[in-house]
Amino acid sequence: MADRRINIGFLINDLEDDFAVAATKGAHMAAVDVDANLIIFAGRFKSAKEKHMLDWFSRQYNSIFSYPSKENLDLLVVSVGTVSHFLEDETTEQFFEKFGDIPIVTIAIETRGRNCVMFDETKGLTDVLEHLIIDHGAKKIAFVAGPEDNEDSNARLAVYKEVLTKHSIDICDKYITYGDFSEYKFKPIDELVEKYGKELDAICCANDVMAELACKALVRNGLVPGKDVAVTGYDNSVAAAAMEPALTTVSANAMELGYQSVVEGVRRLKSGEIRTVRLRSEAVIRQSCGCEAFGVGKKKKPMFRQRFEVDIEKWYDRGENADLVLPGSRISARETNELLRSIFNVALGEKSAAPEQIALRFKEEILSKTVDNESMGDLRDFMAAACRLAIAKSKGIRNRSDALMVQALLQKCINDAMHTINYSQIRDLSANMVFLTGIVSVSSSDFAEKYIRMLMQIDKLGIKSSYFYLLDKPHKIVDPCSESVFDEFSLRAYHRGKDFYALPPGEVVLRKKDLLSNRFIPDEKRHTLALSPLFSTHEHYGLLLCEVTPDIFYYIQAISRQVSTVLETDSLLLQINYQLDEEQARNEVLKTIATRDELTSVYNRRGFFDVVEGIIHHSENKGKGSVFIFADVDRLKYINDTFSHEDGDIAIKAVGKALTESFEGSSIVGRIGGDEFVAYMAVSEDQTVSAVYDRIKSSIERQNKLYDKPYTISASIGVVYFVCCPEVDVNALMEEADRLLHVDKQKRNNQ
Repeated sequence: MADRRINIGFLINDLEDDFAVAATKGAHMAAVDVDANLIIFAGRFKSAKEKHMLDWFSRQYNSIFSYPSKENLDLLVVSVGTVSHFLEDETTEQFFEKFGDIPIVTIAIETRGRNCVMFDETKGLTDVLEHLIIDHGAKKIAFVAGPEDNEDSNARLAVYKEVLTKHSIDICDKYITYGDFSEYKFKPIDELVEKYGKELDAICCANDVMAELACKALVRNGLVPGKDVAVTGYDNSVAAAAMEPALTTVSANAMELGYQSVVEGVRRLKSGEIRTVRLRSEAVIRQSCGCEAFGVGKKKKPMFRQRFEVDIEKWYDRGENADLVLPGSRISARETNELLRSIFNVALGEKSAAPEQIALRFKEEILSKTVDNESMGDLRDFMAAACRLAIAKSKGIRNRSDALMVQALLQKCINDAMHTINYSQIRDLSANMVFLTGIVSVSSSDFAEKYIRMLMQIDKLGIKSSYFYLLDKPHKIVDPCSESVFDEFSLRAYHRGKDFYALPPGEVVLRKKDLLSNRFIPDEKRHTLALSPLFSTHEHYGLLLCEVTPDIFYYIQAISRQVSTVLETDSLLLQINYQLDEEQARNEVLKTIATRDELTSVYNRRGFFDVVEGIIHHSENKGKGSVFIFADVDRLKYINDTFSHEDGDIAIKAVGKALTESFEGSSIVGRIGGDEFVAYMAVSEDQTVSAVYDRIKSSIERQNKLYDKPYTISASIGVVYFVCCPEVDVNALMEEADRLLHVDKQKRNNQ
């Protein structure tokens, strides 16, 4: 091992979760620092019995946990707190047995005979609870725990009970409920709020995801989080700072957890010592506990200093010789100092710039250099501390008013920027993903061409290299609860940098032990790889191996799903070609796939835009008034989770039918996503946008009466009027309709 770079496997559950992404980023950073290869094995929900899980076939993701072995890994790091939570048919020890004698480091939960890196649950959670009790006078404090058999959850529940007992507050069993750390088990939280929300002072949650559910439940019951009832979380996830109100939580830095687990594993390989490393947690005070925007609230001195406050006070005391750097390595000390001085000058009546000018400079010079939500969250906390201290030192009502204005403007700038980052990331990825799935309509039977085109799109997503390990033929999934594991694959295509290759089936056959290290994967430099299964509802196709960077971790599973979609369509085409006349079958299937949505029979994305763009840009239609409509099925996830996916399909079909029938067949309707529809219609002068909107709503109401379901089918709608001409940008119409849709959704949510 001394003569080669070590290979570290990292097992995590659900890379679309903030905690999992942060922990994986930390592991990647440590692997870079110790010059080790990192291989990510990301599973998904493992239970096939719980209705709130995504679907039974998600269990196929967990087949990925069968590929780590002593033959391809030197060390294994396992996030036991996420992976073991979803074990159903085996114990944690049985799960570990499959890895033989690979040295293992566990994250968050101790297991016998293995190294562990975990947080000391006590300090940060104690501080948050005592902040609620001492600074806010909370007495009736509820607790939302995780699963009853989860060690992390039980440790946090124990701290809750200890702190309440210490302060002579009775522990009330009815105020304790259990979620599962995910967004899917929301009913216990809803029931807690419905029964006791109006009498509670605070709700303390065992993680940030459940805290967000608690905030939503309060709002649904007419209560304001942070005002009527305080809410706190645990983890300080990326989303915590972006919530409204910003979430008071415990900073159990998942990135540090991932980093230290890799460092501890390397130390274990060298020393052989088995031990547990405990990391310190700390309180992060924001608005959801009752402290006002940017931490301005209670006049009494808080029992402990908030994040960044000490550094900023030291900067203030040092005066002109001060030197402080904002969170985010691209922001200089000079820029930091100028910003802080301008804020404090306003508070002290020595302002050289108006609040609006300060906000504008902040937006142009600071926010433009803060490019991700994680840095933005740190920036938000930093500015919270700065504004709070400046207001505390303000002299006179006028100066305090100006300082409060600066605070409000900066807060709005940050909130807007965080929203923009989220939207742009999703938009950019979606653009490439749509093109990736569009490959299914390529009429050529040359699969090598399709594989190369997929690799080229994957390359555009920022993936340095990728490998398609495919089975000789798709494997039928008979039992969705049984994981599919295979010993042999063909390398059908791969790319390294800008070089793309496709291989005939069977030319390069690799055994399971060779998937992570072979002559096609360069070993002259360190790499981080992610291995994902490729499967559809009924078939397993193989594996996708990608060389990835931290900014793509969140999208790994989405990419594998998109590749699986292309492979599924290829499989469908082959089956039909065997059964029917080849030319006729290909034309019919490709026509259907290319233009129509199978569930609703309306156009799909490609079919809709091909037809509509031709109409809008045709010279004969120049000057004709038209409308572009964007509709989004409301509460589809709630219908799927609460009733069934069949009911979800009914809601989708009902909205599609309502759009089609609203104008007696004169409209062109397309389904462009799971719950998203677009429509086009030429209108007469007397047909206003509001009339179009009302007519669609009425048609949806008719569908409700027709289906007579225990839930209401509804949709948020955006309608844009325009005049046809060759210069019309259909994408711009769609963006404006999407904006109006969200205005409609927000308006109805506020009613």
